[in-house]
Amino acid sequence: MAAKRLRGTNFSANESLHLLTIIKQFSNIIENKKTDGATWTQKQKAWIKIAELFNATSSAGLHRTVQQLNAKYNTLKKLVKKRKSTLKQQEYVTSKGPYNPPKFEDGDVLDALEMLIQDANGGLSTRSDSDPLYEDTNGGSHIYKVEDVCIDSPELTPTSLQPPASNDEGEGLLDLDEEAEMDVTDSRTESRRQSPSATFQQAASSVINKKFASMAEAKKDLAILQMELLKREHKIREAHMIEIHELDVKIKRAQLENLLDQKKVDVAQL
Repeated sequence: MAAKRLRGTNFSANESLHLLTIIKQFSNIIENKKTDGATWTQKQKAWIKIAELFNATSSAGLHRTVQQLNAKYNTLKKLVKKRKSTLKQQEYVTSKGPYNPPKFEDGDVLDALEMLIQDANGGLSTRSDSDPLYEDTNGGSHIYKVEDVCIDSPELTPTSLQPPASNDEGEGLLDLDEEAEMDVTDSRTESRRQSPSATFQQAASSVINKKFASMAEAKKDLAILQMELLKREHKIREAHMIEIHELDVKIKRAQLENLLDQKKVDVAQL
C-alpha cells in the first residue's frame, strides 16, 4: 500500500512574492508554449534552478521542492485568471451607486503574477455591453434599423379618375360663362386627381426625415455614452498603473529585506 503523501506548509505572501521574483528571470522559458522535447528539457532545468535559488535565498527557512514550487505557481495562475474573469463580470453589473471592485486575498501576489503573464490574461472587453449594434458597411459607423413606413392612401382605379357622368342628357347647350366656369372647375379637379403620387411622396419624405432626425439624435447619445466609457476606462487604467508601480516598490523592498536578512545570517555564521 502506497504511503500517504504528507502535506507541506502553506506558502506565505512573502514566499510567493519571492518565488515570482525568481520566476521573472525564467519567464521566457517556463511560459514557452512549445511542447517539443528540447523545450520540455529547458523547462525542467529552469525549474531546478528556480528551486535552488528559492531555497538559497528564502527567509522562511523552509525547503521547497520543484514540484511544490511548480504547483504553487500553477495555483497562482488559476487564481489570477479567476480574478480577471470576476472583475470583467462586475464591470457590467447594473446596480445603483459607484463601481466597487471585489476584494481578493493576496492581492499583491496576484498583481505581481498578472504583470508577469499579462499577455496570457488579457482578452477583449466589449464596449457595447449586451446590446447589439448594426454596422454600416459603407461608412463604418453605427446605425439603427429603420422600421418600415406604412402610409394609408386611398386605392386608385381607372374608373375613379374619370369625371362623373351627367344624369340628364337633354338639358341643352350651356352659355359661354357657364362653360368657362365649368372648364376652370374641371381643370382644378383634374389637377387634384393627377397628384396622389406626389402627395404620397411628400408624406413618405416627411416620415423618413423624422426617422433620420431620430437616428441622428440616437447617434449623438451613443457618442456621448462612448466618451463617458472611454473616460472611465482611462481612469481605471491610471489606477491600475499606480497599483503596478506600488507593487513594484513592494517587491523591491521585499528583495532588499531578504538580502539584508541573508547578510545578517552570513555575518552570524562567521
